Amino acid sequence: AVSALALPDAPEQPGWALSDESYQPPVCIEWQSQRLGNTRRIWIYATGAAHPQARPLAILLDGQFWAESMPVWSPLAGLTREKRLPQAVYLLIDVIDNQHRAEELPCNEAFWLAVQEELLPLVRQITPFSDRADRTVVAGQSF
Repeated sequence: AVSALALPDAPEQPGWALSDESYQPPVCIEWQSQRLGNTRRIWIYATGAAHPQARPLAILLDGQFWAESMPVWSPLAGLTREKRLPQAVYLLIDVIDNQHRAEELPCNEAFWLAVQEELLPLVRQITPFSDRADRTVVAGQSF
């Protein structure tokens, strides 16, 4: 079970109070990786379309957590509306299971080549984003 409990002296958790914020639903597709020989769900979520080619890309590992257990869509939409986050493209990558998570996420060259060579071009067909390294971030639960 996931808890969104925050104690009174906890640091601010921007966006989580915006759970009623309206948002465009994310696109959820299955990525069939030739390099990895597996299939997983990915979610693609874009906030804003003013300058789509310049939007930063945020890659969130443990994507199923952020898509289903503790959905980030409303907080991201609200923080973007408040201009606390830039308009961006968010790519959430499912881990498949704990075995794949342990094999692929800690600096696995094959996984990251598959993301770069297979997944990012697939995402770009759905929505544009900047391909600049200084406008790309990767985040996850651990590792």
